[in-house]
Amino acid sequence: MISVYALNITSRHKYVFKYIFKTLLKTDYELIENVESAKGKLLLNYSHQEIKDSLTIVPSGLLSQEKITRQEIQVIKWEETKCFFVTGGDLPFDIFSASFYLLSRFEEYLPHINDKHGRFPAEQSLNYKNGFLESPVVEIWAQKLKTKLLNYNSNLVFGKKDPKITATYDIDNAWAYKNKSFGVTIGGIYKAYRKFGFKEVRNRVKILLNKGDDPYDTYGYIGSSISSNNTSQIFFFLLGDRAEYDKNVSYKNKKLHLLIKELGKKAKIGIHPSYASNNSNSKTAIEMRRLEKIIGEGVFSSRQHFLKLSLPETYRKLIKCGIKNDYTMGYASKVGFRAGTSTPFYFFDLKREEETKLLVHPFAYMDGTLNEYMELSQEKAKLKIGELVTNVKNVNGEFIFLWHNETLNDKGNWEGWRGVYEYTLDKYYEN
Repeated sequence: MISVYALNITSRHKYVFKYIFKTLLKTDYELIENVESAKGKLLLNYSHQEIKDSLTIVPSGLLSQEKITRQEIQVIKWEETKCFFVTGGDLPFDIFSASFYLLSRFEEYLPHINDKHGRFPAEQSLNYKNGFLESPVVEIWAQKLKTKLLNYNSNLVFGKKDPKITATYDIDNAWAYKNKSFGVTIGGIYKAYRKFGFKEVRNRVKILLNKGDDPYDTYGYIGSSISSNNTSQIFFFLLGDRAEYDKNVSYKNKKLHLLIKELGKKAKIGIHPSYASNNSNSKTAIEMRRLEKIIGEGVFSSRQHFLKLSLPETYRKLIKCGIKNDYTMGYASKVGFRAGTSTPFYFFDLKREEETKLLVHPFAYMDGTLNEYMELSQEKAKLKIGELVTNVKNVNGEFIFLWHNETLNDKGNWEGWRGVYEYTLDKYYEN
C-alpha cells in the first residue's frame, strides 16, 4: 500500500491518482490528509512540506483548483522524454498535474480556433507544439515514478499491465455503387460520365449487374487479415440521414442489415454518429436505436464521424444516450496520442469537476492522416507506424488504429496501402 499525502484533496486528485496507480501501475494506494496516519507505510509526499523519509513531488496547484484558467507552462527535456509543470522534489515536475492536464484535455476548454469542421486542431496542442505528441508520455512518466518508488521500497508490488491491439474501422459508405437508392445511383452515373466519360459508366453498370466487385466491399479482405492473430476488431457504422457529409447507404437497406449482422459474428459493432448529429440533441439517439434494431441488442461503443469532438458537450450527449466506450480521441491531421496516453481512461468533465463513466479509448493513427493530411509515402508511413507501435509496446499500452473499408480497396489514391495496413499487424506481432 502506498500512502499519498496531499492537502485539500479534490476530485481532480482522486481522478488522476486512481488512473496512475490503479490503471497504469496496478498497485494499491490511499490518499491521506494526515501525515500521522501514514506512519510505517511508504509515504509519497505531494505537498510543499518537508517530510523525512518520503518521496516528494511538489504540486503545481492545478489539482487544488476548481476553475478552468490558462496555465503557465514550461516544457523541459527530462532524460529521454519531456515534461511540464516544473516544480521540484524527487521528480523535476508535478507528474500528477501534468497527467491531469493531458487526460482531462484541459487545453480544449480554453479559447482556441477550431478547424473548418469545428475540431480542436492538433497543431494547437501542447503535445504537438513541443514535440511529444507521438509519445504516450503519461505512461512513460508513470513508469519512471514506479522506478523511484521501488528505490524507496523494493518490496512494493506492482501488477502486470497486459498490452493489447485493436483494429477499428469506420464504415462511412458500405458500398461505392451497390445498394444505393435509384436517385443516388442515377445521379452518381451522371456525375461519373461528366467527369470520367463512358468507360467509368460502363464499369459502374457492370458492378451494379453483379459482374464486378464493388470497390468498397473489402470486408472479406479485412476478415482474412486478422484470421491468424488475436487482434480485436470494432466496426463503426454510419446510420444517419443522407446529407452533405453523411452519404452512407440508407439505414433501411436490407443488404446493409445483413452486412452488419455478419460482421457482428466475429467483431464488435459500434455507432458512428453522423456529422449532422453534432448540431442536434436527438440525432445520436435516433441513429443508435436504428443500429440496436438491426443487431437486436444494445449499442455501447461509438466514434464520431469526421472525429468531430467538442468538450464537454459531445461526451455529455453520448453519456446521456447510454454510450460507455468512445473511440474518437485522436487527431485527423497528425498521428499520436491526443491525451498523452494509449491506455483507455474515463472522461473527466472539467466544467462539472467530476469523473464520468464514459471510457475513452485513444487511437494512435488514422489511415487518412498518413496518406491525405501528412502526405507520407507508403514507406514513410510504415516507419511512422513502426515508431508508434514501439512507443506503445514499451509501456504495455493498447495500440488502437483506424482504417476505412473504402481505403482498403487498393485502388486509385489508395493503391498499395493495404501493405501499410498489413505492416501495422506484422510490426505489432513481431518478436
